[in-house]
Amino acid sequence: MTRTFNLLFAMAIALVCTCSANAQIQSNLVNNDGFEDPLGFDFSDTTNWNGFFGGPAGTFLEAFNDTGATPRTGAAALELTLDGDGGAGVNGFQAFVGHVQTIAIGAGEDFIFSAFARNNDNSGLTGVTEFRVEFRQGGTEISRTQIDLQSQLTDNFEEFSISGITPAGTDNVNLVLALSSFNEDVLHSNSVVFDDVSFGIAAVPEPSSLIVVSLGLLGLVSRRRR
Repeated sequence: MTRTFNLLFAMAIALVCTCSANAQIQSNLVNNDGFEDPLGFDFSDTTNWNGFFGGPAGTFLEAFNDTGATPRTGAAALELTLDGDGGAGVNGFQAFVGHVQTIAIGAGEDFIFSAFARNNDNSGLTGVTEFRVEFRQGGTEISRTQIDLQSQLTDNFEEFSISGITPAGTDNVNLVLALSSFNEDVLHSNSVVFDDVSFGIAAVPEPSSLIVVSLGLLGLVSRRRR
């Protein structure tokens, strides 16, 4: 009986750990998460997506939701494009383009940031496709977590995610979707489509629910012992 009790007790503990590990996003804090509404470009409303860009004259940069790129859901999606035109000295090197949204969130929060993305029109993806979270205190960046997607993108939408715990001092984050070409002095051809973005605090089962599950398993032990 002792072995049975130990086994079922271990099962209860494992179930608690599994429920915590499988935490899902509690609520999506992203505004305009499917890029269906107009985008910002002047940062007058940082709670919406705001475009940013820069690079050598002649570089083609695009960051819009009305380009006609096929979305994953809805009627629109965000298309980011960074291309050189092949002209003399203009190859798209040292350029960047993207969108950012600011989310209020405190330190010590278990977060999940996810988005669906695909390569657009078989572009060369010669630069970097940035998918990142910038942890900030006020307007100062504390640290960041970034995944470079260019080697993982296909012609079909796939979901990518970043998760972790917001560091000490955090009171807001910047969510960034961007293309950049700081790493390759070649003729650039990059076009990526993003859709259905989410960011939120991870929800874990309430302690009362876990206690009920554990008590149920321990009750089974008692019945077996009788």
